[in-house]
Amino acid sequence: MELLRSMNVSLSLQFFTNERELGNALVQGRVDILMAAVMMGENAFTLFDTPGVVTYNYETFYARTSETDHSAVYAIFTASWVLLASLMISLLATVTVVCVADIIEFKREFVQPSMDTAMSLIASFYATSAPTPSYRQFLWTRKEVFGLWFFVTLPLSVYVRSSLVAQLSVRASPNSLDTLQKLDHALSKSAVLPCVITGTWMHKLVKTTNDSNTLIGKLSAALHQHSSSQLLEVKTFLDCLRCASRKDGVCVAGHQPTWYVFGVNSKIIESKERISPVFGTTIVRKSLSLKGSYRKFLRRLFERDLFNLSYKNPLKNAEVDMFKRSFDEQFQELQEFFSYFALFLGFAFCTFCVEVAAATLSQNTRNQEAAQSIRSN
Repeated sequence: MELLRSMNVSLSLQFFTNERELGNALVQGRVDILMAAVMMGENAFTLFDTPGVVTYNYETFYARTSETDHSAVYAIFTASWVLLASLMISLLATVTVVCVADIIEFKREFVQPSMDTAMSLIASFYATSAPTPSYRQFLWTRKEVFGLWFFVTLPLSVYVRSSLVAQLSVRASPNSLDTLQKLDHALSKSAVLPCVITGTWMHKLVKTTNDSNTLIGKLSAALHQHSSSQLLEVKTFLDCLRCASRKDGVCVAGHQPTWYVFGVNSKIIESKERISPVFGTTIVRKSLSLKGSYRKFLRRLFERDLFNLSYKNPLKNAEVDMFKRSFDEQFQELQEFFSYFALFLGFAFCTFCVEVAAATLSQNTRNQEAAQSIRSN
């Protein structure tokens, strides 16, 4: 109030029972400033003025992730006989190459350097990470271990790495309902039932839109088509997420932090795209002469930290939301990564154990042969 007195501004408070009366009063000039952070769409900025956007949100939708993950290796193998045939051909080719190389190298020692180079090139081409033999011993064991490793990584090395990165970075599978184009296509086929929270800006927009060619119009048509179902107009965001957990359900609501949605149901994903932004701000009559003074007044409030954080710095709020990700979600991602890492480490350890056992057996055999030769001499 001291700031207002210093700026020679007087206040006259009026109270309205509904938004229509308030909007008419603003348009007619009976009200200059609405001292509240209201949510409004882009078209509202053509009717009123604003001293600056205070906060914002955007409408999006939530859906259940697909049960069938086409990025998984087993799904591709079971769905394609061509890939199975390619796998068998690669198996036979790899075993043939390794066996021929062993036979030639065993019978003709002068080609050993060439065979080493050839096997190293095969290792680099197939696995892109296989070690290069550095010395001559454990011939059969080393070649058989390399052959098995080549067989495992031949058709899958690049794909497995890309699939692993995709699964650890994005929770949704490629065929999940996570884009506006997919939602539009599903609504056109009447394949999904959208749920909207009552009393929200999106609910009012959907209820009043008649254009069936737009996404909002298709949402409106779906609600009117299933108007007998009370499940499509829910009261809370939690009920909306429960609607999205159904096989054919989609929750159309404002953006919420990932940790909150994941805590309700880990199989629900948020769309990658936004339906429309919704801005929250105080609105001012366009012809008001004190718009500049009111903007300075709000700036003073910001400087003195008299506004709540949610109205003052939405970008900082986004950082806080990212920081609030649940520990269970982070631990699950790390657990998946380290399980894959432990699997590959286990393969490497098994290979090392086989080579050590072969080296010990070979050394004992050589010692026995040397002892027998000494005795015979």
